[in-house]
Amino acid sequence: MSQKKPRLESQDQDDHFQCPICYEDWKRKGEHRLVSLACGHLFGNSCIRRWAADSRNDSCPICQKIIKTSKIRNVLPIKLVVQDTSQIDELSKELNSLKSQIKEKQNALELSKLALSLCQRELEKAKKAHIPSQ
Repeated sequence: MSQKKPRLESQDQDDHFQCPICYEDWKRKGEHRLVSLACGHLFGNSCIRRWAADSRNDSCPICQKIIKTSKIRNVLPIKLVVQDTSQIDELSKELNSLKSQIKEKQNALELSKLALSLCQRELEKAKKAHIPSQ
């Protein structure tokens, strides 16, 4: 007895520019770039390949036609707006780098404060040892 596969609802393509598997915006390039199956339905490349690799999901999530990974085609959008996250990705890397630098500086500052405190203690000891009591 075969198990029924859940069908994903087809979305109005004029209003939505999202992968119907993960609901993320399609990308212009990279792992989640826009691709089409032989049946014509559009997905993010990484999502549909992961879907097809799952032995239970060998058909299109929308129309249930068999997926042939050799028939997955990149879509070069003319009018379709896809999200280009390259600038966001670049800024995110820069932010992470700056956060790392801040942590390094905070650690260096704490070490400097500790060293200063030790030097101040040594100075006080030296003063007490070399200044005669009156």
